[in-house]
Amino acid sequence: MAETGSFSAAARALGRDRSTLSQVIANLEIDLGYGLFDRSAKFPVLTRDGRALLAHAKNLAEYTSSFESLSASIGKGIESELTIVHCDLIPKELITLSVQAIRAQFPDTNIHWLHRSREEIIAELEAGEADLGLGMAFKGKAISRMQYIHLANLHFIPVVGAGHRLVTASEAEKVGITHLRGVRQLVPEDCITADMQTSVVLSPHYQRIENMSVLKALLEIHEGWALLPKGLVHDELIAGSLVRLHIKELNQPICFPLTLWSFKSKIPLLSGWH
Repeated sequence: MAETGSFSAAARALGRDRSTLSQVIANLEIDLGYGLFDRSAKFPVLTRDGRALLAHAKNLAEYTSSFESLSASIGKGIESELTIVHCDLIPKELITLSVQAIRAQFPDTNIHWLHRSREEIIAELEAGEADLGLGMAFKGKAISRMQYIHLANLHFIPVVGAGHRLVTASEAEKVGITHLRGVRQLVPEDCITADMQTSVVLSPHYQRIENMSVLKALLEIHEGWALLPKGLVHDELIAGSLVRLHIKELNQPICFPLTLWSFKSKIPLLSGWH
């Protein structure tokens, strides 16, 4: 009515009789105790109260539609809520692409992305507090209800803050691992909790950093160097705040597997995006 401009047009759009629709509106006004339309002119016009109620009605209609769609999804066995726990090494591009892929099939599923350590990921999956885990080089138990899917290999590169003395050395001649061992290394805590320290910790002078934003900030003030997933430092490399080091002995890419960990019952949900 408010959008069509008349009771007759609204009745035609709804496939209802005009007099029936008019009576429904009149009954609603009686129940509310105030008028929704000013009928003094040729065509009825919404009152101020009517305009306010219309906004709420539209929101209610949208919520009802979403609820019906969500209910239908739940009826088909699709999760209404999905909690994904992940380590801090996951590039944001992987998360956004995953969300887009899930949305294409499950538009009504609410997805919660929570940063956790390896131990917390395991504990929350086993307790049923999380549905899926994303992390590096997980080592499962000999007998486990978990199932693993290899998603990708993350390429790790050595980086340092622009202006650090390692940058000058690297420009003059490729830095060697022996040289790196004499300089403080910043190591993501997730690498330690994922049992990757024997592969990523090259310097005896290392510091464990839990938060990736803090680690990057420390690199930029020349606190040390770090071995990080290339995707995590892409923006900083482009901006020039971080610089990639070229190491003599590193003739091949340093890659570690990124794994999706879940109970077997959850895996089919992801068949279209892993």
